[in-house]
Amino acid sequence: MWCRILMAIFTLLACLMFILMIIGYIIIGINVDNDIRDAYAAAANSGTT
Repeated sequence: MWCRILMAIFTLLACLMFILMIIGYIIIGINVDNDIRDAYAAAANSGTT
């Protein structure tokens, strides 16, 4: 029962984060997003061994 409740809460939080990411993408714009994507790609590349 608790597992199901925690899964529901986690799913809702994941959906909210996804929606906020889309809204932020729309508000910030493509130029800044490219910089963020480059920085994220660099962090991902350095993080993978």
